[in-house]
Amino acid sequence: MCVVASKAGGWVACPNEPEIRALAWKDVERIVRRFESLNCYDRTKIPNSILKIEKLNFDSDKQVEVFGFAISTKRYVLFRYDSRGNIVILDAKAHGLGYLYPPRDTPKDDPESDWVLEAWHWILEGEVARPRPKPNWFSIPAMMRMTVSTPTTPEVTATTVPTRTAVRTGPLLSSPGSTM
Repeated sequence: MCVVASKAGGWVACPNEPEIRALAWKDVERIVRRFESLNCYDRTKIPNSILKIEKLNFDSDKQVEVFGFAISTKRYVLFRYDSRGNIVILDAKAHGLGYLYPPRDTPKDDPESDWVLEAWHWILEGEVARPRPKPNWFSIPAMMRMTVSTPTTPEVTATTVPTRTAVRTGPLLSSPGSTM
């Protein structure tokens, strides 16, 4: 669940949408506290309300405005602006993207080089800022891993794989509609 709120509340402009009414942060805190009485869980494990204000709403223990951009359920990004007006992505959902091979090599311990974040950043820049050039990996076909676990799998993929040997010799498989 997402609640639209701002420091003072009131009407909030949304890009390409009508304005919506936001609650004040104090109102949201009051609502969260009211849900404490509905907590049916073991209070030693879940001591407070069943609702919570997420940590990403705070920067150095100070509440900040967080913006959201949603394409559909489970396909959204939460972000804020830094002091220079740059977009800072706080949480990017990869639903519908996470099963794909990364289009470029990225160090596992470097979240800044994550291609999903880069894709969301490009989408956001086109919607709420000035558009920027597409990432250079946009022209690479999207690929996913496919496990070939039975001898009948090549028969199912016969329309796209010419021989059974082709399935065994390489990790990639072309499917209908792909550009491989």
